Amino acid sequence: MVNKIFLWFFALGILWAVPGTVAGQEGGSGEDWAFDTAIYLWGASIGGESVTGDNIDIDFNDLLDNMEFAFMTTVAAHRDKWSLLADLIYLDVKDDEQGSLTVPLGASFVVGTDSEVALKSWIVTPLISYNVFETKRSTVNILGGAR
Repeated sequence: MVNKIFLWFFALGILWAVPGTVAGQEGGSGEDWAFDTAIYLWGASIGGESVTGDNIDIDFNDLLDNMEFAFMTTVAAHRDKWSLLADLIYLDVKDDEQGSLTVPLGASFVVGTDSEVALKSWIVTPLISYNVFETKRSTVNILGGAR
């Protein structure tokens, strides 16, 4: 499973590894749009509390073992002092467990159990930025967006 995930990241990385400048000129006149993209990996865990008050703690290794697919990328378009950006994250995690439960009703008997937990999630963060100040050593941008 882990090999499949890294193979996907490798293949997509090869396809998008060359961030391009479309119709840009050397030195940049600021009138043409320039496009950039980056694929990245962010490791995290999931934690919280269930509605019954039980603690939920899923570490990164468990997520990686049960991952069906994950994709993270940032895409940007720049022109003059304006930038349009989008950060996209997709996560598909699934796990299932089979077991048994002994029920003590007079004579005890065993009941089979089967459970499946699945999480599919998109996180989309569109942004717009305006460059208000720039020198050779620093840049100040006003940035706004949503998630």
